[in-house]
This record gives sequence, C-alpha cells and structure tokens, in this order.
Amino acid sequence: MTRYLLCLLAMTVLAFVVQEFSPRWPLLWNAELLIVHALFCAIAIATPFPVMLAFALITGFLWDARYQIPLEASTALASSVAQNELPFGFAVFSFGLSGLILQGLRPTFREQSIVLPVVFISVVTALSLFAEYCVLRFHRGSWFFSLGIAWQILLSSLFCSLISPVFLLCLSRLAKRFRYRIRLDGWSEYEAIQKRRDEISASAANAG
Repeated sequence: MTRYLLCLLAMTVLAFVVQEFSPRWPLLWNAELLIVHALFCAIAIATPFPVMLAFALITGFLWDARYQIPLEASTALASSVAQNELPFGFAVFSFGLSGLILQGLRPTFREQSIVLPVVFISVVTALSLFAEYCVLRFHRGSWFFSLGIAWQILLSSLFCSLISPVFLLCLSRLAKRFRYRIRLDGWSEYEAIQKRRDEISASAANAG
C-alpha cells in the first residue's frame, strides 16, 4: 500500500505542475481544465476514508498556497481556478467535502464500473465551484450571477469529468501493479454478517 500511496502523492504534485500550463478558453466562457480536481476526485473514490482526508488536506493546502492571491476588488474576476479573496483553508474544506460525497461511490468503482463515478465527479466539481463563487461574492458584499458564469462552471466541471476516466483507470492499473486491493471500510464485515443471516434463514426454512 505504501508504494501505491507514494505514487498517488507523486501524481498529485505532477498534476499541480501540469495545471500551471492548463489554458483557459475565452471562447468557452473562460472554462478551464481542472486537472487537480479530477485527480483528487479519482483518489477520493479509490482510497479509504482516512487516506482521502489526508489527500484533501495536502491538495487543499497546496491549492490555497498557490492560488489564494489577494487582488483588488476592482480587478478580481470570478475564476474557477484563482481563489482570489477566499479565506485560506477553504480549499481544504471544499476538497474534503467533495471527497466525503465521492466515498459513497467506492462500491461501484470496486466493481470496475466508472460511469456513475464520472457523472458524480462532474456534479461534485460543479457544486464545489459554485460554492466557491458564492463565498467569493459574500466576501465582496454583493451578488452577481450571469449566464456566462454558469457556463464557465458547467463547462469546467464537464472537462473535469471528461479526463477523470483516465485517472480512474490509471489508479485501477496501479492498484493491480502494486497488488493493492481497493477495500471498502466495513464492507467485508457487512458481507460476512449478511451471509451468516442468509445461512440461518436457509437452515430455518429447511428445518420447517
């Protein structure tokens, strides 16, 4: 498991490096390819709860340290990447909450299905970006929401979901490479209890 987690940590650092060169498309309402978000969402689905929290802390701290840059209110623009005027630590909370939601998809990922996780990654990313924008506007003391901002959030989350299958498949291959079994906390115990109940029910039916 140690080698597997070290690979995930190296991938996270590399994702931040690649994010620096990720372009913003003005013709698509300044939507961006959120590589870090996509990778974290994949990690949140493929790892146990304590590991997910650790990566939420690491990823959120690095994100805030890199992108939480105070700007003047007159020049700050709503962006899906630049967390201008947001409190330091907000990204940790955002990643942690997103990971908490995605943890419920671990049984699906364990069954080698990525359709539902990809859909939820898009939804969770959109909600995270919208919450970020709401906090930003609350900090400025005014509310402004346009169709362009809505498209920016939707397209950024869509791009995130489009690249997430690559990360999910990569994490699955790495798990096989390092012989790491993606376990579900408490799932084995639940299966054992359910199996025992079925055996008792079958025995009672045969006795009757």
